[in-house]
Amino acid sequence: MVGVGFNMITGNALVGPPSPGSVFALTLMSTKGMGIVLTLSSIAVSAVTSFLIGSVMVRKDASESDDLEAAQAAVASSKAQSKGQVAPVAAANVRSIVVACDAGMGSSAMGATVLRGKINDAGLNIEVTNAAINDLNNADIVITQNELTDRARSKLPNAQHFSIDNFMDAGFYDDLVAKLA
Repeated sequence: MVGVGFNMITGNALVGPPSPGSVFALTLMSTKGMGIVLTLSSIAVSAVTSFLIGSVMVRKDASESDDLEAAQAAVASSKAQSKGQVAPVAAANVRSIVVACDAGMGSSAMGATVLRGKINDAGLNIEVTNAAINDLNNADIVITQNELTDRARSKLPNAQHFSIDNFMDAGFYDDLVAKLA
């Protein structure tokens, strides 16, 4: 704490232990005369130092996330996924959906077949394929099992990612198609 160092330099001291973080307790426990002024000065120096360091950190963080809409979509997607729901989807931008699993042959193929039928029934012009996570190279939406989502995100960070427990969950696909329609 900057205030402690300031007090040591000026020779100011407290006459007893203060409550942590209490300006009043620090003032009451400081030595008489200049001790009170020095204690209040050390508090002011600490506050200014904390403000300056904090403002630099906040400004740096704000410059890294300029796209407010993308950040809001990511937060909405995370909230919906944690509740087991399909997050809002920008339907106009979706041209391809990949259902991905570890090998890309079994469960993802069945899931892609179910989703492809629902997409076709809705009259949407969206390509639905299946793939192994290691073979992901292009997709607007990637659907994976919960434990594989992080691997898929590392392969396609700009795609929208959805986690699913069971690739045969027709309700999940119904919700997704409703958002795309």
